[in-house]
Amino acid sequence: MKQGETPSRRGLDWAEIRERLLREQAGLEVARSAAELEHELKARATTLARTERASTEGLDRQHLAFWIGQARCAVDLALVGGVVTPRWVTPLPTAPRRLSRVIQVQGTIVPVADLIEVLGVKPHDQTSTKRAVLLSLGSRHLALLTHRAEEIIRLDPDRLSSPGRDASGFIRGLAPDLTLVLDGEALLSSLTAGPLM
Repeated sequence: MKQGETPSRRGLDWAEIRERLLREQAGLEVARSAAELEHELKARATTLARTERASTEGLDRQHLAFWIGQARCAVDLALVGGVVTPRWVTPLPTAPRRLSRVIQVQGTIVPVADLIEVLGVKPHDQTSTKRAVLLSLGSRHLALLTHRAEEIIRLDPDRLSSPGRDASGFIRGLAPDLTLVLDGEALLSSLTAGPLM
């Protein structure tokens, strides 16, 4: 049968089909065993995983920088749900000092952490706070009252130095410019039990 012709109704030209299959088989690689194929696929996966890990190590992470008292702090931007100007901060007289207030944000009652109390930093000359940094992780929410929310900065987690003796346990490290990098997840898990609704 010549190229472009259709097989006749009488049947297929089996000799020609066999010849074509032999030509195709000669052009293919010799089939590998299942064990050889599995070994090669694992080696490729390991190489890809190493490449992915190397490409993400040492990368700067975005943090929100803000001032609490006289300390410049930062928290991982992935945990920041927003920065708001609270209209009313409601005191909770029987609550511990470090968590003695709440604010309402879009219908949700959110506990407010007094980081001056929690971190033991020097208070700001002005006692009033201007902004609240909202942290969220799952159903947990926490507001950090700040004197000024400053900017988004990039920090390399590998370049943080030890915070020294951190009695609070909420400081992840100290950035080269002496910014206190807070452990937002530790703050959320230790100071909250979810929304107070």
